[in-house]
Amino acid sequence: MTKYFRFSFLIFLLSAQYLQGQNADFQTLRDAFQENNYQTVIALSDGLLNKPGITSVDTLISILEMKAVSLYAVGEVDSSKFTFIELLKIDPGYEPDPSNISPKIIDFFNPVKNDFTQIVIDNKSNRNESENLRAEFERSKIEMKSKITGSVWRSLIFPGWGHIYRDKYYGWFIAVANAALLGGSIYFTLHTNTLENNYLSASDKSMIEQKYKDFNSAYKIRNGLYIAYAALWIFTQTDILFFTDEPDSAPLQFGLSHSGLTLRIAL
Repeated sequence: MTKYFRFSFLIFLLSAQYLQGQNADFQTLRDAFQENNYQTVIALSDGLLNKPGITSVDTLISILEMKAVSLYAVGEVDSSKFTFIELLKIDPGYEPDPSNISPKIIDFFNPVKNDFTQIVIDNKSNRNESENLRAEFERSKIEMKSKITGSVWRSLIFPGWGHIYRDKYYGWFIAVANAALLGGSIYFTLHTNTLENNYLSASDKSMIEQKYKDFNSAYKIRNGLYIAYAALWIFTQTDILFFTDEPDSAPLQFGLSHSGLTLRIAL
């Protein structure tokens, strides 16, 4: 227990010393800023910002404010602009105090804030639009999958039906050809059976040869129709599964740019 207490006390002392040193650095920074020693302010602010442990938002904003003003004062306008932007990311409602900041710097800051605010608005708007389009794209994919599934089972039942369902104009030709082949196959199946029975039941030798020729001719036509129907069915299923394409769809990507500011804002 004593060892634990000693260790905790040591950690407390080290933390207190670290915070005391950090507060001393911050006070030195403020003194240099009040004395208009801008190069020193820039160097000290960079050192403080690179150190971990700044828990106060107000302290962080004060450091960035003094750095931005100092950068502007020494002529580093772009760096001053980006420092103000970093400040606005922390506090979008920040406004410089006219009693501490010169009107010239306030006039410089106001367009920076206006541009920053517009980028935030545009970014949110584009993100909402992107989310809506992504949702629409997902709905389209679901509808497309459903349409493909529906076209496949329709094609299995009646070749050509699936193509018509997928809005393929040649599906009507397949459907008509399928109907013709199916009807012809049914007709010649029944007709062949009838002719076969007539041939088998014939007793007049003079008629047997003719009845056989009639039966054999119908038999060949029937088999030809069977083969044609099977070929059409296989072609239809292969085409609907592998060669009937839909218009390509891809998620849209959005880019955001704004004149005068080239930065990325994570919201």
